Amino acid sequence: MPKDRNRTGMFAVLAAALLLIGIVAAAALLGTPTGWVIFIALVGFPLVLAPAALLGLRWGDARMAKAGPGVLTALGPGEIREMDVPDVPITTFGWRATLEHLPPLLPPARRRALIIAGLLGAGAGVWMTLGLTDAPEPWQTGLSAALFGVTGALVLLLVLLLAWLAIAHRDATLDRSTRRLLEQSINPANDRIRINTARLEDLQEGIDQRRAVYPLLVPIAASATVAVVAAIGAQLALSGGEEFPRMASFASMTLMLWLGLTSFGKAEQIAVALQEVRSSGGAG
Repeated sequence: MPKDRNRTGMFAVLAAALLLIGIVAAAALLGTPTGWVIFIALVGFPLVLAPAALLGLRWGDARMAKAGPGVLTALGPGEIREMDVPDVPITTFGWRATLEHLPPLLPPARRRALIIAGLLGAGAGVWMTLGLTDAPEPWQTGLSAALFGVTGALVLLLVLLLAWLAIAHRDATLDRSTRRLLEQSINPANDRIRINTARLEDLQEGIDQRRAVYPLLVPIAASATVAVVAAIGAQLALSGGEEFPRMASFASMTLMLWLGLTSFGKAEQIAVALQEVRSSGGAG
């Protein structure tokens, strides 16, 4: 099964790369301006980067899992229970857990702070656009002001969310042993979860740490992605589509922020297995 999945991942990377090369080549042959060709290449780059990154992480984990004693050492002494990984996509686990555990991380006071910051950022974005830009057409000014307002709002939201993420991480740090235990409890070489019945509380501690930190990564990733897209749209509106939007250079970087959803999903898979072990009387 893992070999088939790795092969599928490699085919996905190859197909995405060939598609991107074909689109860029066609745009160049059709006489598209150089700036737009570069823009298409940068926007399409995440299509190749995402499957390549996920495949690389999986391949690296599989190599470590096949290395032997190191993994068992990370799990520690005790009875090891093995069970199949739940037949649910990792990202689905990540989304479900985020929706469940994000509200406690954003109590009413923080939500009010986000609303105030969003309004201030939007106002600053609109004011700076109207005061510092000079578009040839009124519609260009209006559209770019609206989009830069969205960007400004999301930038201030990002500042608050990143600060709360740092606080959550500081308050829920894990020791190296527990972190390794959590990381090695899923064996990517055979898609099975390994639960050390002597360290159930350590596993629960690691899962609780993930639940206290990782849900914040989703609004951070969403805010950064939408902010960059809005800024690109605003720059295109100001130039009437005649100039290459410089913010497009950052488009692919925001994709990496979504990888936290995969890590969170793995932790939730372990949580399901941990619950099964406890319900079957495996707690020590």
